Amino acid sequence: MKNTFVYWTGIVALIFQAWLTFASHSVMRRTGYEFFKATHFAATVVFMIVFLWHCDHTLTSWHYFIATAAIYVPCLVYPWLRTAFEYGFTQKAFVNIEGNGFVPSDKSELVFYIRHSHGLTKKLYDHACKQPATPVPVLVDGPYGGINLQRFNEANRLLVVAGGSGAGWILSFLELFCRQMRTTGATETTVRSDVSLSDEEKRLGGIEHRRKLRVVLATRDIDSRTWFLEAVAELFAKYSLSTKPGGVDIEVHLTGKAVRTVTVAGTRGDEGLSTSSSADNIEVETKSNGVRAPAEEVSGRPDLSLAIHQESEAARVGNEPLSVYICGSTTMQNDARNAVAKENLAILKGRRSGGVYLHSEHFSWA
Repeated sequence: MKNTFVYWTGIVALIFQAWLTFASHSVMRRTGYEFFKATHFAATVVFMIVFLWHCDHTLTSWHYFIATAAIYVPCLVYPWLRTAFEYGFTQKAFVNIEGNGFVPSDKSELVFYIRHSHGLTKKLYDHACKQPATPVPVLVDGPYGGINLQRFNEANRLLVVAGGSGAGWILSFLELFCRQMRTTGATETTVRSDVSLSDEEKRLGGIEHRRKLRVVLATRDIDSRTWFLEAVAELFAKYSLSTKPGGVDIEVHLTGKAVRTVTVAGTRGDEGLSTSSSADNIEVETKSNGVRAPAEEVSGRPDLSLAIHQESEAARVGNEPLSVYICGSTTMQNDARNAVAKENLAILKGRRSGGVYLHSEHFSWA
C-alpha cells in the first residue's frame, strides 16, 4: 500500500512539473496569459504538497518549503507593506519651500495608454465604460527597462517606428522632443535676444532647432490613426506649437482593411473633431485649441530598410549620430535589426563613420 502511494504521488508530481515546464512556453503565455498565470500558481502549490508526500517527509523535502518561503513570501509581502506603512494617516511632515523660480507650478501627471484586448485590460475597459467618472486605485511597480536617455539626447537624428498599439508608445518620444525643443528655444531666445543672428549662425546652432525626429506609424485601424493624430495635436497645443514643428516628420502607413477605408469623417462620432483626408496628407484638428497635426499618409507597410538607410545617409552627410527606436511585431523588429546591422556593417567597410543605435520594444510578453 505504501509503495502504491509513493508511486502515484510521484506520477502526480511529474505531471504537474511537466505542466510547469512546457506551459511556460511563450506560445502559451501569449495565447492566454491570465489562464497561464492562474494554472501556474495552482500547479506550483499542488506540486510542492505532492512532492512532500512522495518523499514521505524524509530526506531534505522540508528544505524545499523553507527555501521557497524564504524567497517568495518576502518578495510578495514587501511591496504591499511598503505601500501600507510608508505614508500613514497619523504621519506628519513639515516642508519649508522658499519662493523661487525652481518651485514646480504644475501638477505631476502620469498618463497610461492601454488598448483593451482580453483578461485584465478587458475588465479595466468594461469598468471604465460602466463607471467613467469613478477613480480606480492603482499600484504602480516599476519602471523596468526603458530607453537610454543619454543616447536619445546625444542623437541629432531620431527615427521612431511603431505598429498598431505602439502608437501610444510614440507619444512619449514626441512629448520629450517637444519639451526639449521648447526649453532650448526659450533659452537661446533669452540669451540672444539682443543679438542679430545671420542665417549661418542660426543654422550652426542658433534659434533654429537642429534635431530631427521622424515618426513612422503602421496601423490597420482607421480609428487608431484618427486617435493618434488627435493626441499629437493636443500634444503640440500643450507646448504652444501652433502647427507641426519643423524638425518633426510624421508618416502614417495604412495597412490591411484601413487601406480600403481612407475616409475618416464620422468614424469617431465626435463633434469636437474635424478631419480632412487626401491621397497624400491628412490633418486632424481639435475644436478646443485649433491646433493641427499634419501627417503624410501612405498605403501599405513601411519599407523600414529604406527609411533607416535614408536617415543613415542624412546622418552621415551631417556627421550626426542616429538612433532608431521601434515597437512592433516580430517581423517589423527583424526588418529593423537587419537594416541597422547593414548600416553598421558599412562602418567596417569604411563607407561611413559613426554608428546607428537601435532600441526595440516587444508588443507582448517575452
